[in-house]
Amino acid sequence: MIIHCIMAVLVIGMAWLFKLTFVEWSVVLVLIALVFAAELINTSIEELANVVKKNNNCEYEATKATRDLAAGAVLVIAIVSAVLGLVIFLPKIF
Repeated sequence: MIIHCIMAVLVIGMAWLFKLTFVEWSVVLVLIALVFAAELINTSIEELANVVKKNNNCEYEATKATRDLAAGAVLVIAIVSAVLGLVIFLPKIF
């Protein structure tokens, strides 16, 4: 989550520096919000998996698939956000 926060600050700084249009700003802010929301949902799923594991005396492996799927969802959203960020910023850099 710390990496996402640092990247969000850097992206917002670049957006201000490159004077993005209203639509570009909107896309950037929605993407940042989506990544943060995905991280929060992932964290809640991991905490729930911890409770289930503890209350049912399960091994870590019993909740591994759930944890992996939640983390995978965050990864997909982060990759799509990075690609869309490149689409917005690369023309302004070059």
